[in-house]
Amino acid sequence: MQECGGKCPFCNERDAGTFQCHHIDGDRSNSDYDNLIEVCASCHARITNGTIEAADVKIRKWELQKGIQMENPRGSETPAEIHQTAVGSGIVQVAGDYAPNKRTVLRPNVHPTDDCISSETAYLVRKSVEDLAANDPALELKKAYSKWYDRIRKRYRVVSYRAVPREMGDDLLCWLTRMKALQTRRLRRGSPDAWRRRRYTAIWARSRQLGLSKSQVYELALQICGLSSLPSSLKDLPDADIERVYDALLKR
Repeated sequence: MQECGGKCPFCNERDAGTFQCHHIDGDRSNSDYDNLIEVCASCHARITNGTIEAADVKIRKWELQKGIQMENPRGSETPAEIHQTAVGSGIVQVAGDYAPNKRTVLRPNVHPTDDCISSETAYLVRKSVEDLAANDPALELKKAYSKWYDRIRKRYRVVSYRAVPREMGDDLLCWLTRMKALQTRRLRRGSPDAWRRRRYTAIWARSRQLGLSKSQVYELALQICGLSSLPSSLKDLPDADIERVYDALLKR
């Protein structure tokens, strides 16, 4: 109870009689301090049924160990300030409530520490976000970047992707990989022409990185796709072969 300040770390419940001890890794025999977190019965049930994800539990435990308090926990939101105005001639007046919507963009100055993801992991995160943003047809590039970095910040409750805890680095990279796979499947089903154009762009960009000429890329396609002759263009290949060429270049 001392670690969480006498309240549930997820909803701020203070009735100690409802508190239960959750084993973070699911192993009840592992009662190490780092594997235990005290939560209320309601949130314990939400963790068990997956409403609160295992990654969120690990992050919250890390925050508690670092003395980081959760802002605006569920059920404790501060109500918005309400203003009322009346407009009329004295005969008929119309009154309405409105909440001022002034947006202030704050750009935190983050200084990564040894507890945060490494420079190598941060580089892989940036590359993954670059791929996700480039393959997001619904948004312009700048907004797509903002969207994915915002999702990372919300998922791991940090002010910057560089502040993600080191122990959550692998989880972050795995999640980004899943998002890329899901995004590619959706694009392929919903807009096959756009999917092919993006694959062409990615293939030629990767071939330039590897120092391969067009003829060498076509030779690769001949080998891995079992073609009877060199293709004159990537456009001659079916979707499955385009994907094989793409995968082969990425693995090099």
